[in-house]
Amino acid sequence: QNFTVENGVYKGERTHQSTKYKSLGELMWVSITSHEDKIAHLDAHTDETFTYAELQDKAVRCALWLQKQGIKCGDVISVCTSNQPNSIVPCIAAAYVNAIFNPWNEDMDLSTALHVLQLTTPKVIFCSEKSVGVILNAMKEKNCNPMVVVFGNHDSTISLSDILRNCNNAEAANFRYVELDDVKKTACIIHSSGTTGELSNHTMILMKDNGTLDMTNVPTLWFSSLYWISGVILNVKAISQGGTVILYSQFDEDMTCQLIEKYKVAVLFLSSSMINRFVRAGYVKNYSLPSLKVILGGGAIIKPKIQEELRRCLPHVQILQGYGMTEVGGLVTCQLPNHKDGSCGIVAKNVQIKIVNLESRKVLDPNQSGEIWIKCASMMNGYYRNPEATKSTIDEEGWLHTGDIGYIDEDGELFIIDRIKELIKYRGYQISPGEIEGVLISHPAVLEVAVISIPHATDDEHPLAYIIKKPGAKETKQDLIDFVAKNMMDHYKLRAGIIFLDVFPYTGSGKIARKDLKEMTKKLFKRTMVVARCNIRRIRHYRSTSHLSHCKVILLEHIQNLIFTIKDPDISNKMVNESMIFTVENGIYKGQVTYDDMNKYKCFGNVMWHSIRRNGEKIAHLDACTEKSVTYAELQDKVVRCALWLQKQGIKSDDVISVCTGNHYNAIVPCLSAAYINVIFNPWDENMNLKTALYVLRMMMPKIIFCSEKSIDVILSAIKEQNCSPVIVVFGEHVDAISFSDILKLSNSVLLHISQNKSVNSVDMVLLWFSSLYWISGLFLNLITIEQGGKVIIYPEFNEEMTCRLIEKYQIEVIFLSTSLLSRFLKSSCIKKYPLSSLKVILYGGAVMNKKVQEELKYISNIQILQGYGMTETGGPVTSPQSHDKNGSNGVVAKNVQIKIVDPESGKIFESNQPGEILIKSATIMTGYYNNPEATKSIIDEEGWLHSGDIGYIDEDGELFIIDRIKELIKYKGQQISPAEIENTLISHPAVLEVAIIGVPHALDNEHPLAYVIKKPGIEVTEQELIDFVAENMEDRCKLRAGVIFLDSFPYTGSGKISRKDLKEMTKKLVNYDD
Repeated sequence: QNFTVENGVYKGERTHQSTKYKSLGELMWVSITSHEDKIAHLDAHTDETFTYAELQDKAVRCALWLQKQGIKCGDVISVCTSNQPNSIVPCIAAAYVNAIFNPWNEDMDLSTALHVLQLTTPKVIFCSEKSVGVILNAMKEKNCNPMVVVFGNHDSTISLSDILRNCNNAEAANFRYVELDDVKKTACIIHSSGTTGELSNHTMILMKDNGTLDMTNVPTLWFSSLYWISGVILNVKAISQGGTVILYSQFDEDMTCQLIEKYKVAVLFLSSSMINRFVRAGYVKNYSLPSLKVILGGGAIIKPKIQEELRRCLPHVQILQGYGMTEVGGLVTCQLPNHKDGSCGIVAKNVQIKIVNLESRKVLDPNQSGEIWIKCASMMNGYYRNPEATKSTIDEEGWLHTGDIGYIDEDGELFIIDRIKELIKYRGYQISPGEIEGVLISHPAVLEVAVISIPHATDDEHPLAYIIKKPGAKETKQDLIDFVAKNMMDHYKLRAGIIFLDVFPYTGSGKIARKDLKEMTKKLFKRTMVVARCNIRRIRHYRSTSHLSHCKVILLEHIQNLIFTIKDPDISNKMVNESMIFTVENGIYKGQVTYDDMNKYKCFGNVMWHSIRRNGEKIAHLDACTEKSVTYAELQDKVVRCALWLQKQGIKSDDVISVCTGNHYNAIVPCLSAAYINVIFNPWDENMNLKTALYVLRMMMPKIIFCSEKSIDVILSAIKEQNCSPVIVVFGEHVDAISFSDILKLSNSVLLHISQNKSVNSVDMVLLWFSSLYWISGLFLNLITIEQGGKVIIYPEFNEEMTCRLIEKYQIEVIFLSTSLLSRFLKSSCIKKYPLSSLKVILYGGAVMNKKVQEELKYISNIQILQGYGMTETGGPVTSPQSHDKNGSNGVVAKNVQIKIVDPESGKIFESNQPGEILIKSATIMTGYYNNPEATKSIIDEEGWLHSGDIGYIDEDGELFIIDRIKELIKYKGQQISPAEIENTLISHPAVLEVAIIGVPHALDNEHPLAYVIKKPGIEVTEQELIDFVAENMEDRCKLRAGVIFLDSFPYTGSGKISRKDLKEMTKKLVNYDD
């Protein structure tokens, strides 16, 4: 094969695609007719043979029966069986009448059967006796009634043998395939890794020329059923070439050798896992197998060592592997005899391949690893009834993004490294399971291996190896762990340990079923949680009295990764903490309940006192504007002096001290002083107007107000108008301010819980945030950082460029940004100019993150991007984000928290994945709204549940996802519209930098959506173009009926969120309406 390279794109030889056949049915008809007297199938169980003429007769009779049932072009016929002489018959019959055949997995469970039944809605299902029970149960549950035909017999179904026997001979003799008007019409729907691809007649016809296998007049053996693309391709090629297929239901190492020897098999196809087993089992050494000419492998990486070993055992056999996938309709590369071991060969005819950088999408040079993108004539039409999945896989230029990592070497040979989604992330490193498997399989004791990831609280993930040992092998788990450690870099170590198995779970095509291994691992952890909890005290005893042995560490890593945080793999003199555990009872998600901290400390001031004293000479604050730093000892001195002054002013327990300032190193001082003498501190917004100042002054009646120079004039004017006389203290240094918006009075127990919250680990870390004390995020971050002894970099306001400079200059490790600030941070060009190598974690929250921005977060390497969920009323976060959480997730329920999702109208508790209002119980929930019992009663019910006003759902893994605020929902003709849905669509437009949607009252329709938009610099777009963009991509109800308004900048709250309240006020003035 020849290929060329143009701008990094590898192009296979271009040949004129055959126009001889207009449909798959025509190809099958002509091929089978031309091979009439040849043997098509040999059943190795019975030694019975079937000629192509007999195959044609059965296919014609089945096609006639389908026509009599009213089956026509475009109807779906499903086939659910393993390999047997009649399994291909309904598929050929469907092709003859231009129906779509759709293979199912014979071993599927009820939930899978329900899914495929609902998705493909077949008119007829051909199934085996093994699968008929599950299928009938699924039909009963779905209340649908496709005809069911069984290969064999079953009381409630039709038998295929009856269909074939009862067909009129004259009709069969006169039958001819139905001609097709469009070769691009779908011929086959095939399921692959959770998706469902549509393969056209054109794609199916091209399969006859796919790859280099020559089956002409030779016996061929494979074990893939029609459910797998390899099974479909091999059947099409065998029929078109007139090959003889040896049929055997399942793979067995010794039986495969016997079949090859007995039936003189020349061509053998095995999955990579089967090849591993075939070689490692050793039976092949007992047979000469002179008839065998070619072994073709695929489906996963075949390790070079395995290929070499197989060549030694069978020197006369070509050992080749190819690369392809369901979505491309077969192989896009194929190895030739002169190609390197481990290679997948060069690009095939009429195929284009390029390797691109995962983040920048830049085309890479030879020997550089990236994602494999493909263009080819045989590509699928798309994912069946799933245009979004199609759009996410095939881009606008027609490139299919495979999700596989690989490289092309200097000779144009493709090498596969791993699947993107299989990669293990350890402390920012990307680890390929295939690389670890390659090392382990080289060990003489290892027969088969699979490496998967285990979530870890601080390291992202750890590798866990499942291994089948060779018979008689005596090696221990520790021996193999040490073997990997000696032969690979540190980050590849098997930190989650090893589990020995007797047998692996396999897919129908013979691959190791990693999905089943992951489910098995989840169950293993669940079963061992009770044991692990019982061992907590024992582990703590080990920690205090001696170093843990390496073996003990492996045990901990193996069964407790979801329960404990191992801060360092060698564990020596390090702390072991319990991580988050939750249970589900009657639909209520309950975080682990802990009481240790409440028993140790009696008040919030007690926590702060001991924490500040313990941290002594560590730096507490560094003012980035002046370079002045303050140690914890200096902070304590100022707090004590301020507390003494407060006492001298007669301030006592339950008096209110208000603080109105921005972020600077003295801002927290009056708050801590108030805590020391059990006084209530109450932050205000430094940017408040006179009206707001009068309101908070009347509401709180503070005895003392600490304020900035920026806010003092407004405060003095309010005091004068209110005719009251609190003592005013001014911060005489740099000034910014923020206040307490919801007027809360948090009890000592609440603040105690906040300060003891371990969802953010700031021990000895350098942190940066821009939320002032007015915001719960500012208060929360201040308290936990003091308690843990972190170092805070103080800067008055957010700026994209300055944020990068601060991170770079002060080696900041943790940064907190509101959702809006994070959006601006990621969209700015500044982030690309700085390496930001010190940054480990970006925490964000405060609003729903746009999906496009969530996708962008995936491409930031070496940084954990974590989103939490909480509110002022809950005293901080109520979920705990983890590094392995899904995109857009807010994490799982935190310690001492309970969450349930309910129907906003009926109050009924919803199951997983059903959106409803989020209700919360927590140790940190506010005492109530200050001096407002009615407002308190309206949000906290009699059972103590706080009604958040947020709409969200909890998925099957217990992770919380936020959709929108109930009060932000727009009501159009009785339908609920989420502003976030429209915002997600608009933000995907290349001209849109930032967007906010609000509802505008309408006399007849309730409300209409109005979009406020900031355009990207230099990109022109009109209001009407954006209105049309939404109309084209969303349902009718979401149309921007109130139009689009362009802004140069948004009004923001002090925490960086878009101020929707100000937007609504602005809209009132623009369109002249009242609430």
